[in-house]
Amino acid sequence: MPQANLPTTTDDTNPRWLNEHAARLDRALQAQLPEYSRAKLQQIINDGAVRVDGRVWRHPGRRLRGGEWLSARLPPPAAPLAAQPLPLRWYYEDAQLAVLEKPAGLVVQPGAGQREGTLVNALLAHWPELRGVVVDPQQAGTSQPQDARAGIVHRLDKETSGLLVVAREAAAQTALQAQFAARTVEKRYIALVEKTPPQASGVIDTPLSRDPQQRNRFRVARTGKRAISRYRVLLDAVRGGRALLEIRPETGRTHQIRAQLSFLGCPVVGDRVYGYRKQRLALPRHFLHASGLRFTHPTTAERLHFDSPLPPELADLLRKLGVDAEVPREW
Repeated sequence: MPQANLPTTTDDTNPRWLNEHAARLDRALQAQLPEYSRAKLQQIINDGAVRVDGRVWRHPGRRLRGGEWLSARLPPPAAPLAAQPLPLRWYYEDAQLAVLEKPAGLVVQPGAGQREGTLVNALLAHWPELRGVVVDPQQAGTSQPQDARAGIVHRLDKETSGLLVVAREAAAQTALQAQFAARTVEKRYIALVEKTPPQASGVIDTPLSRDPQQRNRFRVARTGKRAISRYRVLLDAVRGGRALLEIRPETGRTHQIRAQLSFLGCPVVGDRVYGYRKQRLALPRHFLHASGLRFTHPTTAERLHFDSPLPPELADLLRKLGVDAEVPREW
């Protein structure tokens, strides 16, 4: 590698390179820092942390001629996450993966303002080796540590309970994520909704995108990503005009089930983001539970099936509403 392409200082927080080719600023910088995502480098440029021949450039798309000196003030790497033992219900565990039940109220992975008390913290305590073998390269240089997605294959919303498969090694994580991407993983959810749908069963096929007015929610919009959910009514005429539904999402968009049921006019009971702001029932969470999960083991090729009953607070609410029947296990 030519000497000119190497940092010319020993200060890792402010390295300097000679740009040899005409290119956009963000692309020229990424050629020197391939471990950073382009989006992160654009953020660094916008923050005024990049200089071209000693002058701050704030436009990622601004073109270079070649021969300029680039310098960047890079953010320090985030500290590793703490390992925190948390009580979890485990359904299955082997050398490659495990299946557990996430309780309502538990955040799956660290985010802005929360570095402790997440499922990832618990996984690092259960399997310390995860810290070294499962790394998300897109986290480099961000406020999130590189072990922020250790073991994570898919996610559930904070107040959604139910089944999750997690990986113990990088190869299993990659293989399981590929199954989700190929839509070969089968997922079943149980929801109590405020209104019975107009049909006993159906498909909700809508594009979803983040709401620009409320960044913590998603909405149906033509510019969004396609989301598909199949539902059927398990029990209607629940007190108050409510209904108990089975939902089988075919895609995995953020807030997909909650946003689509709200769009259908049947918001999930207890959902203060997509449902009634003033709830009519005393429930500290929303009534959505990931009750079923089917996937193929990445090593043995065995099709694994798991079912989870409703947690006590949801089952108790149904009984208070006069529902004595068990939720059907067949699906």
